[in-house]
Amino acid sequence: MELEDNLDSSRDGLEQKIEQMEIKYYRAKEEKAKMIEELNLTSDVSTNYENVFAVGYLLHFGVGLNISLDEFTTLPDVLFTCSTLITLKLDIGFLLDVPKGVIFPNLKTLHLRSVVFFSDDSVESLISSCTSLEDTVIEKCHMWNISNFNISYHLLRRLTILYSEFVVFDFWLIIDAPNLAYFKYIDHVVARYSLENLQTLVKADTGIFNNSKEFLSSLPDKGNILAHRINGGKPSTD
Repeated sequence: MELEDNLDSSRDGLEQKIEQMEIKYYRAKEEKAKMIEELNLTSDVSTNYENVFAVGYLLHFGVGLNISLDEFTTLPDVLFTCSTLITLKLDIGFLLDVPKGVIFPNLKTLHLRSVVFFSDDSVESLISSCTSLEDTVIEKCHMWNISNFNISYHLLRRLTILYSEFVVFDFWLIIDAPNLAYFKYIDHVVARYSLENLQTLVKADTGIFNNSKEFLSSLPDKGNILAHRINGGKPSTD
């Protein structure tokens, strides 16, 4: 009888330990998932180039990253293998060269500020890789290598493009977003606009500057084309 009691006690103790281990495991998994839902990379002080790659591998361990750079560098490849990200914000110092075949299945929010787009393909690869993308902000990004800036995605709900940095303005802006509800564009006039499938647009804020950075308040010529090509939406008068 005493032996049976001891066995029962040992079994209960073992089961309790296993249960505690399982709870800790699932809590760790939950905390890990939370930590890599949002990744912020900024540029304030100098960081060794190799450290960007080394720190990037910590993504797999659920470490939140805040990388500071004072010069343009490419993003670590490991970033493009992180499938749990929901929000990605890149700020200053990054050359955006997105490999083909990359998938961010859970990414809903993408904010880019002062990054350099490597090529037309890098833009299209990034947008097409975000299969759940709803909100995109592109601010003060460098378009030196761009001839066609193409943002075409059927789930996109909000799109903001502000104050791009150009060497020349002879490129096309192409937007095809059948579920877009809000569009904000305050930027230089470019060679051509192609805006398609914007019938769901609820609000559009537009401001066009010429190459001398003078505001075209009446949106003449190409600026006028931009305003009138926003099908189903009305430029804000706020």
